[in-house]
Amino acid sequence: MRVQGIWLSVWVGVIALSLAVPGHSNSQDFKEIDYLTSLQVRLQELLKAKDTLPETPERYIQLASAYLDIADDVYVDTASRIEAYQAGSEFAKKALALDATQAQAHFLYAANLGHIAQLKGVLVSALLLREIKGHVEQAIQLVPNHAPALHMMGMILDGLPWFLGGDEVEAVLFLERAVSADSHYTHARLNLGKVYLRHGRVDDAREQFSSVSNTQSPRGVYAWAHRHKPEALTLLRQLGSPVERKVEF
Repeated sequence: MRVQGIWLSVWVGVIALSLAVPGHSNSQDFKEIDYLTSLQVRLQELLKAKDTLPETPERYIQLASAYLDIADDVYVDTASRIEAYQAGSEFAKKALALDATQAQAHFLYAANLGHIAQLKGVLVSALLLREIKGHVEQAIQLVPNHAPALHMMGMILDGLPWFLGGDEVEAVLFLERAVSADSHYTHARLNLGKVYLRHGRVDDAREQFSSVSNTQSPRGVYAWAHRHKPEALTLLRQLGSPVERKVEF
């Protein structure tokens, strides 16, 4: 069905954008350069250890997470990013083969898989949609306060039309649960604020955007500095809000 295919294609883009958007500053300071270099060093160390140490779910989860991070924040060209996300999904799948009760492995498999589909620009089949959503649901069932999985589920429900399982009310609840599970999770706060704004809850949206811009200890300083805080400040200005106080890190 062509209409369904279009909606699924849009959905993948929404979910991928909700998880991470590549963005790099032209004037990185040394701390940022150290962070980006550390991601590559960490990945190489994990790959070396994989060949010499016993297989464990935890080791594969670390690799899946490392590939997700490096594709999000280091790689720029599409081919390299797809290759990294593919490796991340494969290592997450290996972790699940060893222990299907690993919530983080379920989430990492879904996250890497969603990015691959978005970057390839393919129409997502209903089967792939169920697979991605199913792994997010599994993560939440295993760890009810898993903030990234709650965030992703909220964006899934918000991004799909009702006839494909979307639910705006449930989407807000999942995003609120994500923020409640991790108050420093600025990405979830940013998306929650945008959903509030779309629903006409301007004061609630402003509160979330202000929290994002003023947080003292964000989850993922690099993503916060390059993506979440700038967008939150832009939205605050659009709402006519005063620029919040500057916070130094």
